[in-house]
Amino acid sequence: MTDTLLPVDLPTATSSTPVTTPVSAVVVTRGRTPYLAATVTALAAQTRRPVRVTWASGVDLKTGRPIVNPDSYYGTEPIALSPGPGGAHNWAPMSFNPMTGLVYIPSVTSSSSSFAAQPAYVPQPNRQDGFTGLVYPPMRATRPSPPAIGPEPPGEPGGGRALVAWDPVARQIRWRSIGSGPTLTTAGNLVIETLNDGRLLAYSADRGEKLLDIDTGLGSGVGPPITYRIGGRQYVALIGGIGQAAVLLTGSPFAAADTPPPRLLTFLLDATASTQAVTQH
Repeated sequence: MTDTLLPVDLPTATSSTPVTTPVSAVVVTRGRTPYLAATVTALAAQTRRPVRVTWASGVDLKTGRPIVNPDSYYGTEPIALSPGPGGAHNWAPMSFNPMTGLVYIPSVTSSSSSFAAQPAYVPQPNRQDGFTGLVYPPMRATRPSPPAIGPEPPGEPGGGRALVAWDPVARQIRWRSIGSGPTLTTAGNLVIETLNDGRLLAYSADRGEKLLDIDTGLGSGVGPPITYRIGGRQYVALIGGIGQAAVLLTGSPFAAADTPPPRLLTFLLDATASTQAVTQH
């Protein structure tokens, strides 16, 4: 399990009234569930979630560990729990903007799965999918899911994955956008996101207005965006496409001749060239 720590200075807040005293804090993703941790009891209510969670009811500030919902413990009778094995937030990097005070979290908003223990545990030392000791494929849940904390997922098509702009002080979602991918955010009030379908998107960091939606033509396998500045001009770069090693995988759908080859694409802010001209090089 890996924790992602983002040092920030934030005002404290109680459950009802904001307080302006600054404290040192960190935004943590532990067990793939983002929350705020700090050394002050004023943040005791910091257990609201940017996504739906049923297996935990909050965070124990003495230990920093999630408070496991007693109803989520399971034996051989299957139960549905959220989020599922992939978590509410996976590998895709999130970002924090100190100017807006928001954390931009690529999220799985409606993930769930059924869990049940094997009647007789059979060690499987070579298994690497995380389901050792569990019935897999999952069975239909017969036990009711525990009460959920966190918001309902967006109702629009594709709302099972969303970019969530989370206010860790007010413990509120400021905005959400359909699609979940790695992000970066800039002092120019931008959030840049890449999606695994090959798109590069830009939003206003404060209000989530979509400013840009570019189909790079890279298809599946797009990496996180990066940004840098040379000579006073700012660039955004990303890499994507399918590597040639895919041909070594028998039956791989990525071994087809028409899969996009790996490319590194670099975009210049305020540039005037067409996207088509860029992606054809």
